[in-house]
Amino acid sequence: MLRKNGVSVEDVLRLDCMKQVKVLGGHGGLERIVTNVNIMEVPDIYNWVNSGDLLLTTAYSIHDNPEALLSLIPELVNRELAGLALKPKRYLGHVPPEMIDQANERNFPLLELPPEVSFAAILNPILSEILQMHIDFFEKSEKAHRLFMEVILKGGGIADIVRKLAEVIGNTVLIYNQNNEVLAGHFVNWDAASWQEAVERVKTAEVQVTDPLDSGVRYRISATAAEPGLREFRTPIIVQGRLSGYLSIWDNQHALKETDFIFIDSAMTIAALEFMNQRSMLEVERRHRNDFIGDLLQEAKVEEKSLRERARYLGWNLTGDYVALVTDIDNFLGYATRGPQDEQAVQEAKDYLFNQIMEAVHKDEPCIAGTKSDSIILLLSHPRALAREKLSAYFRARSGEIFSFVSERIKEFTISVGVGRCYTGIAGLRKSYREALQALNAGKALFGRNQLVFFEELGIYRLLRQMPNTEEFELFYQETVAPLDVHDRKFHGDLIKTLEAFFKYHGNLKQVSQALFIHYNTALYRIEQIQELTGLSLKSAENRLNLQIGLKVRRILHEKEN
Repeated sequence: MLRKNGVSVEDVLRLDCMKQVKVLGGHGGLERIVTNVNIMEVPDIYNWVNSGDLLLTTAYSIHDNPEALLSLIPELVNRELAGLALKPKRYLGHVPPEMIDQANERNFPLLELPPEVSFAAILNPILSEILQMHIDFFEKSEKAHRLFMEVILKGGGIADIVRKLAEVIGNTVLIYNQNNEVLAGHFVNWDAASWQEAVERVKTAEVQVTDPLDSGVRYRISATAAEPGLREFRTPIIVQGRLSGYLSIWDNQHALKETDFIFIDSAMTIAALEFMNQRSMLEVERRHRNDFIGDLLQEAKVEEKSLRERARYLGWNLTGDYVALVTDIDNFLGYATRGPQDEQAVQEAKDYLFNQIMEAVHKDEPCIAGTKSDSIILLLSHPRALAREKLSAYFRARSGEIFSFVSERIKEFTISVGVGRCYTGIAGLRKSYREALQALNAGKALFGRNQLVFFEELGIYRLLRQMPNTEEFELFYQETVAPLDVHDRKFHGDLIKTLEAFFKYHGNLKQVSQALFIHYNTALYRIEQIQELTGLSLKSAENRLNLQIGLKVRRILHEKEN
C-alpha cells in the first residue's frame, strides 16, 4: 500500500528481512504507519523516540527492571510509535506475557526478532522501503499533477477536471459550489436519478473524518442505509482561506484505493486554481459591468454613443422597453457586521443574491444587471413584442415571480425590492431606476422589510416624501391622528389600527370587525372614540381625506425618526 509518510507494519512484515519475525501481539494495529526505524539501547529511550518509529531493542538496558519492562509499551503507545520489535533470547529469554497482553489491549504491534538477525539487516531494508515509497508517491503525484494541468492548458474547466478524475479512479465524481449546488458531475455506470436516490438515503448520522494520505485533507465519509458498501467521500475546496465548494466521490463501482487519493488530491488542487481563476475573471467582468451600470444610471452627461458601444461589448441592448428593479439586503449594515463577517464574506453574500436574481430571469429575457453601492440593479425587458397596454401587467407579474423565487431560495437574510415604471431609451432607464429607488426606500420605511413595492402604487406617498417641511408635517399630524397615538400608548389601544382598517374596507364595519377579530359593537365604539378624540367626523369626505393623509404623514414622520 502506498502511504505519503511511511509504510504500514503489515507491509514491513512482507519484506524478505522480516520473514522469520513473529507477531506476538497487537494484530489489530498492523495498519499503523512506520515512518522511521529507531534502536533502543539506553533506559531513557523516551527522550529519543518520535511518532511513527518502529523501535528495535534487545531490552538490555531494562531487562532486570520488571517495572520498566511493563511500562514500556504503554509509554510507546502514548508517544504514538508504530510498533516494538524485541530480540528477547539473549537478555530476557522470552517476552513477558504481560507485555503481550498490553500489546493486544492497545492494538500495538509487538514483534519478536530471531536472535541471528542483526538490527542493520532489518533497519536498512525498511528505511529503503520508506524511501522508495516517498519516490513512488512523488512520481505518482507528479503524474497526477501533469494529467490535470494538461486538462487546464487545453482550455478545460471544472467539468473537464471532474470527467478526467472519474475516468482515472473509475467512480462517480461531482463538484459543488459553496452553496451545495452541483456545478459539474460525471457518473460512471450510474445516472443522475440513481445518484439522487443515494443522496436521499445517505445516513448523515454515520459520518467519520479520515485522511487516507495524511495530507492534511479532511474527508467526510457518509454511508447509505440501504447499501452500506456505497459511500460518499466529500472534502471542501478552499481558495484563499475561504470555502469555494466541495469535491464529492461516490465509490459506486469499487472501493477507493490509496493511489486514487493521490489523483483526488491533485484534482482538488487544480480545481481550486480553476475556482480562483474563475473568481478573478468574474471580478474583472463585475467591475466592467458595474462601472457601466454606474455611468448608465448617473445624471452626469455621458455620451449616449459611448454608452451604446459599451453596452454592445457587454452583450446588452439599450433599445426597447425596460423596467428597473432595485434589490437590497434588509438591514444590510447589521448583516455585514454580524458575527465574524469580513468584506469578502459580505461580497460573497451579494454575489449569491445577484446569482439567484439572474437565475430567476428567463434565458430569453433581455436584461441589464449589476450592482451599485449595496444594491442589485436589474433592468428588465421582455422577450417578445407586447402591446403597450399589456406592458405594465407583464412587468408586474415578472417582478412578483422574481421576488418570490429569490426570497424562497435565500435563507440567511431577507430582501426588499423597489420597481419603477416601464420606459424606453437611456433617459427612460434612468427615470425607472430613480422610481425603483424611491419605491424601495419608501417601502422599507412605510411597510417594513421583505417587501416588493411598485412605484406606481405609492400614490400620495410620492408627493409627501418629497416635501421638505417637517414642521408642517408635524403640525398636520398633531391636528389629525396624533391624539389616537397618545390614547393607544396610554391605554394599550388599537385606534390607529382600527382607523387604518376603516379606510381599507371602505367604512364597512362588519369587515373591519372581522379583520380585527373584534365584535361589531367594539368596532363601532372605537370609531366613535376616533371621532371624539380627533374632533373630525368620518361622515365628512374632507375629514376622511385629512385623516387618511394624517396616517400617511405619521408613517413618514416615523421613517424620519428612525
